[in-house]
Amino acid sequence: MVSALFAIASIVCNAVAQESCKQTAIGTANIAAVRDGSTVMLDDGRELRLAGIEVSDDSRDALQSLIGGRALRLERLGG
Repeated sequence: MVSALFAIASIVCNAVAQESCKQTAIGTANIAAVRDGSTVMLDDGRELRLAGIEVSDDSRDALQSLIGGRALRLERLGG
């Protein structure tokens, strides 16, 4: 559960954090499925892996309950 919460925190930055992270918007996507605690499938067929997190056996269910079926704003760090 803690890993999934960290993943959500990584995905959703507040306005202050966005400025300091120097993120560049690269589009939007909808989540089609959560494969495991660190991987989601997007509705356009792409796979999105959440970086820098450790997952446990129950992470998939926790991530599914937090972000399953939602839209994402995709951003790239540093450029």
